[in-house]
Amino acid sequence: PVSMVISNWFTAMRGKALGVAMTGTGLGAMVMVPVSTWIVTNWGWRTSWQIMGCIILLMVPLNLLLIRTRPSDKGLLPDGGLVAPEVPASARGLTVPEALRTQGFWMIGAMMVLAGLVAMGVGVHLMPYLTDIGHTESRAGLIIAIISGMTFLGKITLGSIVDRWGVQPTVALAYGLILTGILLLMGSGGLAVAFVFAIVYGLGIGAPLVVNPALTAERLGLKHFGGVFGVLTLLNTGGVALGAVLTGFIYDAAGSYIWSPPVQAFAAATLLQAPVTEAEDMPAVAADSMSIAYGDFKAGYQ
Repeated sequence: PVSMVISNWFTAMRGKALGVAMTGTGLGAMVMVPVSTWIVTNWGWRTSWQIMGCIILLMVPLNLLLIRTRPSDKGLLPDGGLVAPEVPASARGLTVPEALRTQGFWMIGAMMVLAGLVAMGVGVHLMPYLTDIGHTESRAGLIIAIISGMTFLGKITLGSIVDRWGVQPTVALAYGLILTGILLLMGSGGLAVAFVFAIVYGLGIGAPLVVNPALTAERLGLKHFGGVFGVLTLLNTGGVALGAVLTGFIYDAAGSYIWSPPVQAFAAATLLQAPVTEAEDMPAVAADSMSIAYGDFKAGYQ
């Protein structure tokens, strides 16, 4: 839902808006994990669940009062009326059945499956992998903390790059960072390489939350974005589920994590091919309105 709302409200600055919005996932974890831990320690896990539930319930009336799906619901234009596309992007787009018949949908879906596989395959097993190759638990925790911080920075940075370079080049950059990070992970027994891995991988691994909705909106349109991106998210969930299990299976079979990074690197390398492969029937249904909006915005900005 967040991706749908942001994509509807922003056109020329969609990448930056998605980047800023998606930093909330990291900030929420940074704040709520220590808070919930403190509550569990002092009052027990039941009280912690009750408090978390009340916070979530509080979000319901706030969303109903403050959030509107499209700017037209309030008589406004995207980007605060800064630009006015000749044909509103929200009026264009493929239905779910139409999208399922395009190569573009399945290309984006394959990207999201592989992105989920890599993110969970690395993320869930990163702590034991680092300790297996010689890092202490405290040092491994520091490396993971650096990844979290760089993920926050990467979402904002790559979101802004989407607005400057376009979606496809930014997708290629993001997945290139992920691939480079995994290659560094293979030789991260030393502290210096481990820190470089954390910086590079952290910058890239949060990007799918930003670039995937932007690419979907550009290629498949906004009119039925919620349904189309919902199906794509289901595919991503399959990759997320497979990633952790596959890495665990490799560990059980080999007796160590030695073969896990090469498998993740292969998945990331495959992932890198998707955004730079141009499909003939990939429907850029909102591209005209987006290019008009962005051209006007850039001229005004300069």
